[in-house]
Amino acid sequence: MVTRASSLVKAAGVGGRRVTGLLVVAVVVVLTVGGCSSPEEVPTAAASQDDLFPEGMVRAPTTERYLRCMRDAGWEVTPSWSGGTDSAPMKADQTSAYDAAHEECSESSGWNRANDFSKWSREQIEELYQQEVEAHECFTEIGVESEEPPSLQEFVDRFHTADQYYAMMPWMNNATNIPSVVRQCPPPTWFITVDGF
Repeated sequence: MVTRASSLVKAAGVGGRRVTGLLVVAVVVVLTVGGCSSPEEVPTAAASQDDLFPEGMVRAPTTERYLRCMRDAGWEVTPSWSGGTDSAPMKADQTSAYDAAHEECSESSGWNRANDFSKWSREQIEELYQQEVEAHECFTEIGVESEEPPSLQEFVDRFHTADQYYAMMPWMNNATNIPSVVRQCPPPTWFITVDGF
């Protein structure tokens, strides 16, 4: 089960970490049970640096920089079809080192800025609007329910509020077969390709 929240969620015990891109508000960490490396070991990247994204997934620049940074720090982190990243299972005593790498990479890659709508310029918001309109058209073409986009001014007015427009809504409320749909119509706030990020 994937949980989304407005802040980092921490749980006790062992597990992998998952950082999710903007669905509605912010970055999330989801813990799952697992892990078998010793406390001194840090999970290492299984895939090469040139093979960061699965075939058909949008190569969002911020996500790519974040992935490279985490892998350079020795963590096995992969992109997720739900717009974030997943990490390999780890022991509980590794979470502090992971959290430190995550914080450093989130800042240096631009992940924090991209996922903080309050830092977006008017031009970036307008570019996102165009991407949301295109996503709406794509969802409609493949038979996925998508709310009609508002006007540009209404989109700007609703941006960074609880009433922000997302082309993936209301489909996302009861989403099924996420990889198949996302491969065809990537939600713009899951795979941020807006200039400047």
